[in-house]
Amino acid sequence: MLSKIDAYHLMIISKYFVTINDFIHVQLVCKKYKDTLDKFHYNPIPLTLKTISYFPNLETLHLYTKEDESFGLNLLPYQCTPKKKSKGKQKNYSFYKIVIWFRVFYELTFKKSKVDIEFKQVCYKDMSSTNLKTIPQNVTALVKECFLQQKTLQTIDIPSTVTSLGKKCFCGCDLTSITLPPHIKKMKRLCLSNNQNLESVIIPSSVSYIGEMCFGKCVSLKCITLPTTLLSLPIGIFEECRSLKSVKLPPNITSFDALCFTHCNALNFLDIPTTVVSIGVSCFEFCNSLSTIELPNSVTCIKEKCFANCTSLSSFQAPSQMTKLDDSLFMSCESLTNISMSANIKEIRMKCFKRCINLSTIELPKALVTLEDLCFEECKALMEIVIPESVTKLSRQAFSNCYSLKKVVMGNQITEIPDKCFLGCTSLETIIFPSSVKEFGCSAFEQCNSLNTIKIPDTVTLIGEMCFFKCKSLENVKLPKNLITLGYSCFEACEALSHVENPSNIEFFDRSCFAYCYSLQLKYKKAKKRWETDDDN
Repeated sequence: MLSKIDAYHLMIISKYFVTINDFIHVQLVCKKYKDTLDKFHYNPIPLTLKTISYFPNLETLHLYTKEDESFGLNLLPYQCTPKKKSKGKQKNYSFYKIVIWFRVFYELTFKKSKVDIEFKQVCYKDMSSTNLKTIPQNVTALVKECFLQQKTLQTIDIPSTVTSLGKKCFCGCDLTSITLPPHIKKMKRLCLSNNQNLESVIIPSSVSYIGEMCFGKCVSLKCITLPTTLLSLPIGIFEECRSLKSVKLPPNITSFDALCFTHCNALNFLDIPTTVVSIGVSCFEFCNSLSTIELPNSVTCIKEKCFANCTSLSSFQAPSQMTKLDDSLFMSCESLTNISMSANIKEIRMKCFKRCINLSTIELPKALVTLEDLCFEECKALMEIVIPESVTKLSRQAFSNCYSLKKVVMGNQITEIPDKCFLGCTSLETIIFPSSVKEFGCSAFEQCNSLNTIKIPDTVTLIGEMCFFKCKSLENVKLPKNLITLGYSCFEACEALSHVENPSNIEFFDRSCFAYCYSLQLKYKKAKKRWETDDDN
């Protein structure tokens, strides 16, 4: 290890200086550094008419930005004109070589010059502008919409100098295959999207960034290996790649963004690394061939509609660290028959299992607190549900139109049966209410045609509108002692209802409450006058 920095090593270090003052000050440190700037034959920082004098032996001029002073050489007029011209008398400067570091279009590299010019970043604009069939070897980037919608483009030879593909670079072309150069780093948004005949892509390991929907709507793409440097999948990267069957994911990937594999109809398997933490909205929606998927326990978050409309998905095991099943997560998974929830699940969000028509059994975790609206709506094969003690509230239409549901057991914390909660559960025969229930919502049991008898806890004070509307098999009802209000049409069209025991302190019921209950015989108590005025009975 050096204890002192000699003049040679100082020159190496000074390449990383930022301002001219850094160079001036270092020369004042000691005598051996005083000639440091004389040793430079190029400028390591941008120069002005004033600061160029500090580099007396300058031979090669480096221009780092479009605004850098070009010292009257007029190399690339509209790119090298400084925003603010330096003060001082202009004189003629000559250089052995010019090195331009900022991006220039390929066409500008043809400009004739008396001095040798080296371009570090050459952008290729489009094929038609230069009538070239291949991309020139000195090009380092293909810019935005470079070959957009060029339907005659079926093959392309990209030189090894290219490091970046711009937004929509090859979007809408007719490519059948493409091999990317070995040093490419960026593939920007929609870069190769909508190449409907593209079957294969070879991506080098140098790629560290792939933009949104990069391969979207490449309907013929069958397999792909992603670079190991990639840490996340961007939005819609393979959206509507309907022939995609095989994807090799990077080993250290941590997240899938929204719509990554949506409408990948042929995808039937995906090996997900144990580093994945989150999976985005509609990530696998409409993956109709996906019959099973194993998620590692590293996954803590799966966003809404992730597996919605995966019509072949038959089973699912939730990762152990998950605490909720999000909105519409498995909506319309018509083949889903087996769902295993982790013990940590506390929420089942809106429409989570809506229209899972073959889900016949499900065991809710003991930690569950919330069942949101429509969470099991139209689960037509569901036969029995046991709601754990931890659940304090059900939600609207939570089990509506579960045609096969026969038995419901509720925990002792439920205080309300909300609107349309069991609407259309035509097979429901038995339901056990806890003593904690205080309200029955509107249409809560509407058209529960198999419900024969029901015991309502005395804690209930309100039975909402149309609560038992068209419960055609209902024969006996004992109204609770603390009941205050019966909503209109509460028992309307209960054709088999023959006996109702009415409490003495009921304060109000609508005249349509028992309309079309043709078999009804009432047991009168103190509310006799009110009941007698109900002509519909």
